[in-house]
Amino acid sequence: MMAYGAHDTYLETTVRSSDPLDLTRLLYRTAIDSLRQAATAQRAGDIAGRGRQISRTQAILGELITTLDERQEISRRLAPLYEYLLHITQVAQIEQRPEPLDEARRLLETLLEGWQQVEFPGIPDAATAA
Repeated sequence: MMAYGAHDTYLETTVRSSDPLDLTRLLYRTAIDSLRQAATAQRAGDIAGRGRQISRTQAILGELITTLDERQEISRRLAPLYEYLLHITQVAQIEQRPEPLDEARRLLETLLEGWQQVEFPGIPDAATAA
């Protein structure tokens, strides 16, 4: 119980001290990890584990969707992609196949690579801020 509480405290501190760009990257990394775990669970026949990880990924995608600003071009481009990612995670859940999970993970990894290159004025890069 103590370790779980420490993890929650660490996570809360990380979230509260992060800028929006870092939070976006954190969400992507967490979704990628969840998709990897879901595919592993599917291949191992752990249906409950797969379901938990897919639900976690879908919650993250939902959060990413709610943060989009429709006035911004990037948001208008990301919205259909996030919707597609939700769709293929649902397909993976219904059809009980890991391939859509792998596809979703690869897409998110590509997006994360792009977000790693983004710098906003006034928000120091994590590498230079350390």
